Amino acid sequence: MKQSTILFNKYEVISKLGHGASSVIFLVRNIKLNVNRAIKRIDKSHHLYSRFVAEAQILKSLNYPNIPIIYDIEEDDQYLYIIEEYIGKTGKKLFLLFCWLFCILVIAAFSDVVAGTFNGFSVSEAGKVIKNTANGAVATTSMLFIIEA
Repeated sequence: MKQSTILFNKYEVISKLGHGASSVIFLVRNIKLNVNRAIKRIDKSHHLYSRFVAEAQILKSLNYPNIPIIYDIEEDDQYLYIIEEYIGKTGKKLFLLFCWLFCILVIAAFSDVVAGTFNGFSVSEAGKVIKNTANGAVATTSMLFIIEA
C-alpha cells in the first residue's frame, strides 16, 4: 500500500510500520480527527482468519493500560482491517524492554534449575549419602551449553 492512499474515506496511509506472518501494520492518520492510528491488515485467505476476527471482537471490548484500543474493524473483498490505537515508538521500546527483561528472568530461573540438578553426592562404603557437594565442572559445562544455545 502506498503513502497517501486513503482507506475507507477517512484514513490516510503515512507509512508501513511492520509485518508478520499473518498481517501488515500501517501507520495512518484519521483525516477527520487528525490523529494517528495503526491499521493491521489481515488477508482473508489466511488459514487463521476466523481466529483473528474472534480475537478482534474480544479485544475491542477491553479497555486496559498497555493493550491498544481497537476503534474499528473494516473489510474489503481481500482483507480485514483492524484499526487500533497507535502506541508510538515509546510504547514499542517499553514492550521490547519488557520482553528482554522477561527473557533474562526465564534464563536465570532455568539456570538455577539446571545448576540444582548437578549436585553431587558423597556416598559411604555402606552406600549411604553422607555429604552433598556441588559438582562445579558439570554445572559449568551445562551453563556453557545454555549460553551457547
